[in-house]
Amino acid sequence: MRAYSPLSLGLTLALLSNAAWAGSRPEYVGTLEPFASDAVYFVVTDRFVNGDPSNDHRDQGGKHRTFDIPVPCADKVDGNIGYLGGDFKGVLDNAAYIRNLGFGAVWITPIVDNPDEAF
Repeated sequence: MRAYSPLSLGLTLALLSNAAWAGSRPEYVGTLEPFASDAVYFVVTDRFVNGDPSNDHRDQGGKHRTFDIPVPCADKVDGNIGYLGGDFKGVLDNAAYIRNLGFGAVWITPIVDNPDEAF
């Protein structure tokens, strides 16, 4: 039996519990793997939604900031680089949105602690 982390299990349960999902899922034959009939939504956590700004490190990097650096672009569609503050709360707060898109599971980026300075 495969073990799942509490976070991945929690995200999956949040998605599967949404009553707005009215369609039936197809059955797949040939595997006993759980979630085989679910579409998986891939989330780059930091880029998704900043659900808890209190855990942001806006001064990270000192004089060479690494958090939410605006980048003006010639096509007038400005962007930004650096960390953007997305977190697990942002993913959980938007579970219904993901579920309404038709996804039944979430695959998140690995959890890492990057150095605090710019390179």
